[in-house]
Amino acid sequence: MEEYRFKTDETALIKFEGIDTQERARELTGTEVFFPRELAESDDSDELSYAQLVGFTVIDHATGREVGKIDSIDDQTINIMFELTDGTLIPASEELIEDIEYAFDMNSTNVYDLNQDGYPELLYLAADSYMDGEAFDADLYLWTYIPSAGKYMCVLMQRDIIYMAADGGSFIVFTTDKEIVITYSGGEESDYHTDTLVYDFDFCGVAHYRRDERLEYEPITQTYLYTYDYHEYDNETNVNDKEITENEYYSAVSGYIDNAKYVVASNYTPQTNEIEYGLIAVPEFPMMYCYEAIEYLESSVEN
Repeated sequence: MEEYRFKTDETALIKFEGIDTQERARELTGTEVFFPRELAESDDSDELSYAQLVGFTVIDHATGREVGKIDSIDDQTINIMFELTDGTLIPASEELIEDIEYAFDMNSTNVYDLNQDGYPELLYLAADSYMDGEAFDADLYLWTYIPSAGKYMCVLMQRDIIYMAADGGSFIVFTTDKEIVITYSGGEESDYHTDTLVYDFDFCGVAHYRRDERLEYEPITQTYLYTYDYHEYDNETNVNDKEITENEYYSAVSGYIDNAKYVVASNYTPQTNEIEYGLIAVPEFPMMYCYEAIEYLESSVEN
């Protein structure tokens, strides 16, 4: 064996010594091949194969310009190529790849002074589990500068703000003059929920509201009906809740939306029938790619 390269976890391309033409290679068709176990076990399972990068967006690191999305891998020759959706071919070379970022088809990071204290907060999504090399869900983190500690510390974490099962992963984060509000939705069509969590600028919980939407079958009329429940959670435990009326829910949540100042993180556009629809008129600070946030922070420190 002269050289080899894994295409997938179960398939490898192998170059045998003395087999230098297609005609000689065809003579081996159907022949059993035994691969050395020590070579298979030495393969680093933590590294992504090129095939697992299909669907990723290619960004020019120098300019930040989006080049295109990887549609397939052309590995018919020794020179592997990424084929983009517009047909463009790009060499699949490790030397050309600066970083691989799981971003759920969206920018994952933002830097903004939420509480106007002169220290920008860092807001970002971080994948915490993978399936077949693909990020499966992600948590939202918020870091702020703590003067008494003399350093940045994580003050908020919202688990599973994005998850790829069922209909999970719609969220908006916005600020008012006094609060930061996190609204996120998920579930299945038969049991869908939206949570609205409110924090003050000391990042202490102020309020937590939830609306549940259920699709139920009515056997008498043989139709499907949507039903809704509304809840307010205890700020201290975030567990004990009381059922509230629809008017109480909409009055409380719309109060924050009506006073929204900036949208600082979002991955969807609310529909006209949703209470969050009012946020589309609020100024938005676009999220960045991770490397853009790092460059921004580095330039801020230098200045």
